Amino acid sequence: MPDLNSATRKTAYGFLTILYLASFILSIFGYATGNRLMYGIFKAMFMPTIIAITYLTWSGARSKNYTLLQLGFTFAWVGDILIALPKTSMIFLFIGGWCFLCQHVFYIWLHLSAKGPKTHLWKTPFWGLPTLAYIVLFNISYWARGNLTDKLQFFIYSTMLGTSFYTAFYRELKSKAAYVSGILGFTLFVISDVIILLENFVLEMTNLQASSILLTYYIAQTLICYSHVTESKEVPV
Repeated sequence: MPDLNSATRKTAYGFLTILYLASFILSIFGYATGNRLMYGIFKAMFMPTIIAITYLTWSGARSKNYTLLQLGFTFAWVGDILIALPKTSMIFLFIGGWCFLCQHVFYIWLHLSAKGPKTHLWKTPFWGLPTLAYIVLFNISYWARGNLTDKLQFFIYSTMLGTSFYTAFYRELKSKAAYVSGILGFTLFVISDVIILLENFVLEMTNLQASSILLTYYIAQTLICYSHVTESKEVPV
């Protein structure tokens, strides 16, 4: 944890709380009302706030888990910026998608590096079912669209996200709140992508309805941050 005095810490927490709420609320409001400038500016502020909160609240040494978590958050931040840019070039969308893919690679690595005893993945077959269903649903829905390169990228990303959800059950923590919040975070990640699927291929959504993508994504990242920061404070089970 950074060596900050009490007054400085309180000031930092206060500033980050305001920044977190502003980026959370105003980016969703901007998207829902069609204000692309407001949406883009405040969406780009959200993940840096999460990164800073993680820095201030992490307990103990800057471990490998800390580095993996912050790398995941950083790639999410870059992806957020690129996805929010005007769609004048597909290259932004392409690179942004690969940034989100890298994010999940670091999350999977983080889960498999969890402290203490592990729940063997092959002993939790029930949780493999929604993961498998998610991957199959996404790829069946997308396979009839786009070229082969798009299909392969989509398959790789959906598989990585499904795997990061599944491996979230690998950790065993003393704090049930930390354990459950991590699982809920990745569940909301899946829900966010399902809403993207519905918006693109199934339903006609207004900006207000589609803003639920941002809502679930923001809550997911917040819960992931809370889960791992809380894990840094506890003794392994």
